[in-house]
Amino acid sequence: MSNSQNAPLALEVSVGVPSVAEARQIGRTLVEERLAGAANIIPDVTAFFWWDGAVQEKTEATLLLKTLPQNFESLRKRIRELHSYITPGIKAWPVVAGDPDWIAWLRQEATARATAQVKCLCYSEGLASPSSSRVRAWVMTLPAGTLWVSQTLPPITESRPTVMRPRIVAPA
Repeated sequence: MSNSQNAPLALEVSVGVPSVAEARQIGRTLVEERLAGAANIIPDVTAFFWWDGAVQEKTEATLLLKTLPQNFESLRKRIRELHSYITPGIKAWPVVAGDPDWIAWLRQEATARATAQVKCLCYSEGLASPSSSRVRAWVMTLPAGTLWVSQTLPPITESRPTVMRPRIVAPA
């Protein structure tokens, strides 16, 4: 599959990481969060770079991530949150052609699922028992961190707030 519009079909993102253990933790997190469809770790890479006014030499791991162009900014921000370097070298190269089945797989796997964690917020109307509270609102935390609130869901009768993982067709 090639792209006739010059827009990349995917991105290959590379970042040096101080250890295989840290690369494994970052890579797994990004794949679990579906910011990347896959992660590969290349151990024992020798890096030369300027830092603190001198050329440094260090053995690192290289983390290679396969993602979609629309995921890059979120992926970059998340890497910076997880990475131990002050300035991680996050680079992305466009994938302008590739096996159509692989591109389709990446689109499927590097796309946030429409599952969300839902919690009910209950309030008491002068009643002592939480089980006699009524649902005030439902709050969903979607994968991208956005909130969705609805007051239209039916009340529950459990003695504690409910946490469930519903199947949502499409987040609004």
